[in-house]
Amino acid sequence: MALASSESSTIPPVVITFVRASPNSITLDFSLGAAPKLRSGAQPTPLQIACYELQWRLVAEPGERIGPSQDSPWEVASSTLKNSRCTKGGLAAGAAYAFRARCCNTGQFWGALGPETAPLRTLLPELPADCSESLKVPSKVLAAQAEKEAERAQREAAERTARDSAAHAERVQHEHAMQRVRKAESAALAYEHTAARIITQAIEQCGAHAQRSLYERAEKRVGTVRFELQEEVGATPLMASDWPLMASEGFWWPLVASDDL
Repeated sequence: MALASSESSTIPPVVITFVRASPNSITLDFSLGAAPKLRSGAQPTPLQIACYELQWRLVAEPGERIGPSQDSPWEVASSTLKNSRCTKGGLAAGAAYAFRARCCNTGQFWGALGPETAPLRTLLPELPADCSESLKVPSKVLAAQAEKEAERAQREAAERTARDSAAHAERVQHEHAMQRVRKAESAALAYEHTAARIITQAIEQCGAHAQRSLYERAEKRVGTVRFELQEEVGATPLMASDWPLMASEGFWWPLVASDDL
């Protein structure tokens, strides 16, 4: 298997649920917990599981020591489990065990180990029918305790799965909300750019219109002055060469801008 990389950080942990126990085995179900939080803008990729790895250890009774520590070290039961349900055999009757697991995708990247289960206890072997009642009573008590512990472990695993699912749903909802906010901000920015362009075009058009209006008013004023000068000097049309002479004789009327045009 390939070593873990950035891709392995997107593989969700495996949550173990207790199914049943026998004197020498414990059956477990695998399910995927909440996926790790993605970076902003990253898109999740569909996960295809190639196999599971199950690890187990013996849990010491109160006051008991197994090896250098109170509990035994973790051991790998199998790294090639193909199904989401498995049974770990070869266990001691009436003993407590803890389990944890992880999964590998089709790209041969392993995810992180999931949470450790609460101690799960195997059942005691059934006593012969002809044994004394003094032996049956302790056995029944221990069997009832084992069943209660198994039920409690299953309930805790279900609650943990529900909490992980709720947290994942909240993160997904938050990501969707942030995407909507970013889209709204982009739309507002585009609207501002469009409005600025329209305003600029309107100003340019108003300026061109004002310039044309001023030019037309100036032409009209020139025509009026020319007509008045012609009436003053007679009906002879004025030529362009007459303007300097008339100006020297006092007939020049300067053009002054007027709002009465």
